[in-house]
Amino acid sequence: MRTTKGRQPPLGRPLIVGAADPARPFVAAVIIPTVLRPTLVQAVRSVFAQDEPGPVQVLLGLDRDPDPAREAMLEELAAACPSNRALSVVNLGTRTAAASGALVPNPYGGTVRTTLSFAAHSDLLCYLDDDNWFAPFHVRTLREAIAGFDWAFSRRWFVDGGSGGVIAEDDFESTGPRASGGFVDTNTLMIRRSACLGALPLWSVPLAVDGTGEDRRVVAALARGHAVGWTGQPSVYYRVGDDGRREQGRVARLKARGWRPTPMPEVLASFTPPAHRLADALARYQEQATLPCLALGVTGGPWPGWFSCAPAPTAAGVAVVEPTRPLPFPDASFACVHAGSLLETLDEAAGHALLEECRRVLGPKGRLRVTALDLRWLIGMLGPAPLPSQRQAIATWGRGTSDETPDPVRAFNRLAWAGGRRLVLDDASLARRLAAAGFTQARIHPPGISLDPLPRGLDEEGAGAGGGGLPAEAVLVMEAKRGETGAPM
Repeated sequence: MRTTKGRQPPLGRPLIVGAADPARPFVAAVIIPTVLRPTLVQAVRSVFAQDEPGPVQVLLGLDRDPDPAREAMLEELAAACPSNRALSVVNLGTRTAAASGALVPNPYGGTVRTTLSFAAHSDLLCYLDDDNWFAPFHVRTLREAIAGFDWAFSRRWFVDGGSGGVIAEDDFESTGPRASGGFVDTNTLMIRRSACLGALPLWSVPLAVDGTGEDRRVVAALARGHAVGWTGQPSVYYRVGDDGRREQGRVARLKARGWRPTPMPEVLASFTPPAHRLADALARYQEQATLPCLALGVTGGPWPGWFSCAPAPTAAGVAVVEPTRPLPFPDASFACVHAGSLLETLDEAAGHALLEECRRVLGPKGRLRVTALDLRWLIGMLGPAPLPSQRQAIATWGRGTSDETPDPVRAFNRLAWAGGRRLVLDDASLARRLAAAGFTQARIHPPGISLDPLPRGLDEEGAGAGGGGLPAEAVLVMEAKRGETGAPM
């Protein structure tokens, strides 16, 4: 049962939608201060898509003047809120940052994080900036890590601010309280409020004279006398860009690893997110499509001729589909399904359920295509004679915090976890998974190549599989046909 309160204009009045019993504490709360940037949609969607089954509270703290042009964004999110999440929009009606005239010492962050940290109906607090997003396992793994501790943290990926593509794991900034500098990024934190009450007001107290550094002040307070746990894996996507002024040390390091900044897409520069509901978008697509094709896990813009979906879209024209839930499509509604690299981001049970759903929505003799990082190629990086593509990957992913020789083992581990990957497959293990879900005639194809004209020529496969623009040799692409007798018993 869903409960809704105050579904009036969300910029003017409170909006609460989602979990049915607001009297019971949530297993975790995610606090998102926002000025309603367009990227907020992706941020909140990534919380909706968490594989944490317990109820999670999502607190949006508005820190801007009313703007009806952006109001549709909140209505879009309210309509999409699943039953095991509670979306609360908190609008005090005034700005809380000193730069806007508020009577607080923090000129930019204001008091939103402090206020919502105490207002949250959970003892476990996570934080998310409105231009970043979580991997699907972020909240769950932090809950596991914080058991018996006062606070915990994850690692993070740097992602290109324009394309959203993974650049590299952050191995030189947000590396933990014991590393040089002792920094932990706000987006990677989980705090047990009852144990760390004294740290929470510090979100509103800057450290540096330029008004920044409240995050370092909070982490320093947490590190003094509070027991800490950690997940040991990255689960936050952190946008970076190059404006020629800020964070030039970081920019130089990432450019040395091959990063070439891309401009922000037009959809992220506009105020209003896509407001089309999935059913309406699918109906329009089916009216035009001769042979309907479904693309899941799209990493950029929509694929021409395909109904394009993703758990947290970054472009207009891409619908939202959560891979851990039943696909919201009728039986036998597509001639071809491209699952992208979603399978390797799910655990075995969720991955099997997704494959069964793909089989269900395929028509007779329909074809499924999946991509993944190739385990054999990954292992080859550790061999005595790596291929040129493997040597390049080692050079890109194998550097540490100094300029030492790139380490193949470091590159191996970073690639194995990149892009939210939870497992790495070879051709035999992927074929077994397809067969267990009722698919037959599984065959390997190079990226963009197929005997079927429907998935042929998909150049997106190379960049999408695993994130980071892997070479064609590293991408395992497999096609299989829908079996007609169901999965084997």
